[in-house]
Amino acid sequence: MEVIFNYQLNKEFQNFKNSFNSANHSTWSKRQEEFFAVFSELTRESAQKFAEDYIADHKIDMTALLKQIEDQWHSVEKEFFRRADLIYRSPLPQKRIDVYLTVHDRCSYNFERNEFFVHLNLKAANKTIMHELWHWYFYYTVGKKIGEEYGHKIFNDLKEALTVVLNIDFIDLLGETTDKGYPQHEALRETIKNTYAETKDIYKTINRTLKKP
Repeated sequence: MEVIFNYQLNKEFQNFKNSFNSANHSTWSKRQEEFFAVFSELTRESAQKFAEDYIADHKIDMTALLKQIEDQWHSVEKEFFRRADLIYRSPLPQKRIDVYLTVHDRCSYNFERNEFFVHLNLKAANKTIMHELWHWYFYYTVGKKIGEEYGHKIFNDLKEALTVVLNIDFIDLLGETTDKGYPQHEALRETIKNTYAETKDIYKTINRTLKKP
């Protein structure tokens, strides 16, 4: 598995569009508010113009920042994959996943394209990368089947809530932050945390959460 980091201005529209319409967020983020304070409509051109202006106004060296994020990730990458492979008892099937830097403060992902976004916050970058990769592990082991059997909402809620496990088995790799999740998943995350602490088995935890035998 190889995680490839990049910044492409023309990818900003994709992340803005998906993040603006995220089912997990009921309110606008700070960056979304900033965007619509300037632009009345999200288009590819307006997303790119906003990103260009944001980078210039904040004097961000995207190449240098991307290198910092990449180096920081490489310091924990091997150990993350080792533990995650053991927990899910399977490595990810992909040979490569692409990670794109974004000026947005929310990060979307796409399983079919094998790509996700990471924001500018260097302190939280490793957490974001682990969070997204954890979705990949869930999806390619049992998540896709769960979605087909139980529907998208249960799939999505479980996918997001399961990242609480990062705070248990990966706390030393998260850096200066933890995986907080979304307010609407707080009770589910607590259930998963307690069940996983008891079973130390991700599949038993998932089945109990779904109330399967």
